[in-house]
Amino acid sequence: MRLRATYYAAHWTAGPATVRIETRNPFSVADEALVHLSLSPPLEHDPDVYDVAVWDGKIAPALADLRDALHTVQLEHRERQRVLEVEGAAHLSAALMLGYAFREPTRWSLLVHHHDDVWETKHEPANLDGWDVPPSRVGSGREGDLVVMCMPPPTSAKRHARRRAVSLGPSFTSRHPRARTSFR
Repeated sequence: MRLRATYYAAHWTAGPATVRIETRNPFSVADEALVHLSLSPPLEHDPDVYDVAVWDGKIAPALADLRDALHTVQLEHRERQRVLEVEGAAHLSAALMLGYAFREPTRWSLLVHHHDDVWETKHEPANLDGWDVPPSRVGSGREGDLVVMCMPPPTSAKRHARRRAVSLGPSFTSRHPRARTSFR
C-alpha cells in the first residue's frame, strides 16, 4: 500500500481523486485518471464464467487497499478532497462494489459521470421534508417494540392459522433452533 500511496501523493495534486473503472472496454492510453480499475478479467459479461469468490477474495480487498491508500494521502495533504470522481463503463455489480467500498461511513463522497449526467453522494443531515411520516403508535416508547420471529414454514394450513392467531406482545422474540441467520 505504501508504494501506491507514494504514487497517489505524487500524481494527485488537488481536488477529487479521479478514477476510471472498466469491466466492458479496454483503457485508452491517453486516459489521465489517477486510478485505473480494470476488472475484466476477473469479471466477464457472463457471471457463470467466473468464480463468485473473486468478489471477497480479490475485488473487495483491492478496493479496501485503494481506499486506505487514498485516505492516507488525503490526510497528509488537505488540499486534496475526500471525493472520488468516477468515469468508465462498469457492470452494475462492479459499480455497486465500488460504491460500497467508498460508502458514507468512510466519509468519502462520489461524483459518478454516466453519459451526460453526474450523480453525487453528499453527507447531509437527515431531512424528512416532503415525506409522509406515520405517527408513533399508541403505547410505543423511546425503547421501541421490536418483534423478531424466525420460524420454519408451516407444515399444514391448520398450523399456519394457529401461528397467525397467537398474540405475542411487543417484546417477544423467538428463534427456531433450525432457523439459520448469518451476519457479516
